[in-house]
Amino acid sequence: MTKRKEERRELLKDDEFHTLLEQWALKIKEEPKKYIGGMVGAFALLALIFGYLNHAQKTQLNQAATLFEAEKILATNLDDPSADYQFKTQNEKLEAALVEIDKVLPNSSGATAAQAKALKIKVLIDLGKEDGLEKLYQDLAKSTGNFRIQGLTGLGDYYAAKGRYEDALAQYNALAKGQGGNPDLEEFAKLKMAECYEAKGDIEAAKRELTELIARYPEDDDDAPPVIALAKTKLEEIK
Repeated sequence: MTKRKEERRELLKDDEFHTLLEQWALKIKEEPKKYIGGMVGAFALLALIFGYLNHAQKTQLNQAATLFEAEKILATNLDDPSADYQFKTQNEKLEAALVEIDKVLPNSSGATAAQAKALKIKVLIDLGKEDGLEKLYQDLAKSTGNFRIQGLTGLGDYYAAKGRYEDALAQYNALAKGQGGNPDLEEFAKLKMAECYEAKGDIEAAKRELTELIARYPEDDDDAPPVIALAKTKLEEIK
């Protein structure tokens, strides 16, 4: 649509709006008691809607600013005397970042919440803390895009480390099947499944996953992704 057409459409909207106002003015003159109450209610509702949107936008901006501060803290060099933040130890820095992240999580949603949870996972892992990790991964696994990938992969790794191999396999399988036919992710997930089968002692299942993965590419295919070389190495190790 050209700029001129857009301007004409906006003018048309203005004309329609003014016509509507004129109609309401006539109605009010004819039956003032009937319509004034309705208009007051309508304008009150509009005020509430716009007020809510304004509040929501401010909240989102504040949350983004808080997450930025958390990332700024994490990027702080302990040996930099000119840095905005000064910390004596790495753990002190991580704990300070965690405080900022936890300010965002209770009232956030959508991408902001997912970003905060992903950041909190990183901080908790760096601190060597496990409390709340499983729930954070589960929440990310219910998100979309890269956050979902991180959630499914992290949750699979978390369960595998705990010896909960069936739970881990379920996450890797969801990763393989739920990414819109992305072959790279599917192949990565199959390698993780093979590692999981090996860890639980099901060597035949591990071999099956690896063999199927390797068979996707010709033996002399130089364009095969790195995961195929890893699969070949793993298959040789468990034969």
